[in-house]
Amino acid sequence: MDSFAIISNGNKQKYLYDYLIFHNYSAKLVTNFNLTEYKYIVASIPFSEDGENVNCDFYTSFPITTFISLLKPGQILFGGGFKGSVVSHCMNSGIKAIDILNIPDFYRNNAFYTAEGLLGYIISNTNFSLKASNILVLGYGKCGSEICNLFNNVGSNIFFYENNESKINDGLNKNFTFLDINKKNNKIINLIIIIIIIIATMILFKNNTSFNHYLDSIYPYILLIILIIYIIIFITIIIKKGIKKKN
Repeated sequence: MDSFAIISNGNKQKYLYDYLIFHNYSAKLVTNFNLTEYKYIVASIPFSEDGENVNCDFYTSFPITTFISLLKPGQILFGGGFKGSVVSHCMNSGIKAIDILNIPDFYRNNAFYTAEGLLGYIISNTNFSLKASNILVLGYGKCGSEICNLFNNVGSNIFFYENNESKINDGLNKNFTFLDINKKNNKIINLIIIIIIIIATMILFKNNTSFNHYLDSIYPYILLIILIIYIIIFITIIIKKGIKKKN
């Protein structure tokens, strides 16, 4: 039986391994790049985070070109976010590269599962009903639209922000409320939203060791810069109003 090599990189790979084993496939969660005995190679999504090295948890840096050179003709490589050079390199080496992110069903299903996971997380961390609660979703793309749909189904009041006109119209057609943060009277809302995002991210990822560096060093500076920008905006607005009154 043709076997799967799943490149270790977290819980998603472990779930895939368990799924394949449960359905009687031959699979192994590998922690090295000795892959010649496998027919199918399952890499991460994204395949690479820097465009140069393979995304995995057992090497801090492993060049993509070196990785592909270790594969053999006839193997099939699965992953997400392949650059054109990766696909062409695989084709020249007789290796078939399948980019999961180019499969429409994957996008749709992944967006729904993301929304479902978010709903479950919020329910487990709130002590009130989501029915008639006000939900603000920033971005109305694949995940954002599914989040709006799912929370709308449980009776929440949906507010959303998006800068793409066709996506805005899609949300409005579903009777969701569009938050126009570009209006002058909504500039303070814009600031509040950004600060909430920063605080929420810090809370959600506070136990993620790989994220701690950003929480400890980068976010305070980002918050400070945002505050300075908006202080300048408000001062400018006040000055303009003063000039208009004098005139």
